[in-house]
Amino acid sequence: MDRLERDEDNLRAALEWGLRTCSPAALILAKGLIYYWTGRGMGPEGLRWLGTAVTCLPDSTPAENGASLDQAGRQRQATQAFLLSGAALMALNLGQGLPAIQFSKEAELWARASGDHHSVCQALAVNVLVKANFEPANPQVLAAGEEDLTLARQLGDMWQQCFILPALAKLAFNLGDLAALSGYLQEHSRLARRINNPWQIASTMYYSLMMGQTKGDISDLRRETEEGIRVFARLKNNGFVTALRSEFAHTLRRRGEMDEALVIYKETLPRWLELGNLAAVAHQFECLAALAVARRQPHRAACLLGAAQALRTRLHSEMEPHERTDYEATLAGIRLQLDQAALQSAWSSGEAMDLEQAVDYALGENSLRPALSS
Repeated sequence: MDRLERDEDNLRAALEWGLRTCSPAALILAKGLIYYWTGRGMGPEGLRWLGTAVTCLPDSTPAENGASLDQAGRQRQATQAFLLSGAALMALNLGQGLPAIQFSKEAELWARASGDHHSVCQALAVNVLVKANFEPANPQVLAAGEEDLTLARQLGDMWQQCFILPALAKLAFNLGDLAALSGYLQEHSRLARRINNPWQIASTMYYSLMMGQTKGDISDLRRETEEGIRVFARLKNNGFVTALRSEFAHTLRRRGEMDEALVIYKETLPRWLELGNLAAVAHQFECLAALAVARRQPHRAACLLGAAQALRTRLHSEMEPHERTDYEATLAGIRLQLDQAALQSAWSSGEAMDLEQAVDYALGENSLRPALSS
């Protein structure tokens, strides 16, 4: 990874030159860099390059040109599937639901046409992960994920098993199957340590926090979170460092530790903005609104929800199921403190803000100080 980092400028130059002419070598290079971009948290740049790479792919569908291809042709299809899966993964990590769904669907088509089992396994895993994040909970998707896990086991591919297990856990979480959720996370933790992959080991803590499967008191959670952050920091993945910090803040908020949660949100909000994950920025607005409700600042909470809604509308970004639950609780809290006219007025004020204004408002000094009693 460090050697690739030293060669970044040369790699960018090679990609720019090669993708201009849709060189097969450039497509292979882009494919090879997917895990680097993911591992370093370089989603916006990776998505730009992969977005260019997929424009080099044939306009025809696999069904139209795949049946009589030779081995080289099938390998090209497998490469196309991998590029599309990579683009879907980058879009997913940036909270961009529509492109993630489209890329993942196309990836599965090309992978199945190629007949390459590893390509099919990867494409299915990404497709399930995307659906787990952006589509309503569906037992059929869980069944597809189980099918993919079986394939990864048959292939002896423990990395792919580690990749699909969190998607299955997320689906079980969305479906309310806590026993299955716990089982998937435990298997992920066991496999991550078996392959001794720092990324996957640190990811175990992230997924446990995200899905409410953490045990112990706050000091224990803080220690485990900081351990995961140190691993991701060594990997220079600012995206997952920020994600872990955000998930810890969510846990603090749900446990009533409002002051510490606020400090972390004020740190992570600008980081999400720098990373280009505007869907995460919208969610941070919603979390700050929840804190405002707890501090009996309903006008501020409504304004923040209005800003979040405007941003999500612009991004075509839907909330995840667990985010929707928190959002509904926040909105109910606002309605207990404000009449409808006042709520709508504050909400409209937030909707009218541009992104810079909304971020400044969210980060305002003492912005969540409890209201003085009269």
